[in-house]
Amino acid sequence: MEFQFYRIDQNTINVSCSMEHEAIARWANSEIRGNLKKIAELMTLIKASHSAPYGIDKIIPGKEFSIHINHDEVLIKANILFSEENSDEILEDDLQFYDEENMAICGLEDFEHFLSEYQQFAKE
Repeated sequence: MEFQFYRIDQNTINVSCSMEHEAIARWANSEIRGNLKKIAELMTLIKASHSAPYGIDKIIPGKEFSIHINHDEVLIKANILFSEENSDEILEDDLQFYDEENMAICGLEDFEHFLSEYQQFAKE
């Protein structure tokens, strides 16, 4: 997964990701917004997953995006895709369901690396 962090101003961190992981950047820019406490909570959850015999299976809802973490991967998905109003439309068109701006999957280790790099950048 390719990503880049940059500052808009002293207090605002933005992320850009490769096209297939664009939803991860959108999630970080809307849900994390430089909040190191949220990153620490996610890192704790991931570390717990490493030590659990069967990993974990956890959904963390956010305002715009939700995260589904299991034993080996992370799914970040726009909440609008969970909406009952849109479920019929989504089921009708599989391509609409996999909209790179609204959903991304990455490995748990890749996501952990992303969060670690975000933490480091925020502390600089």
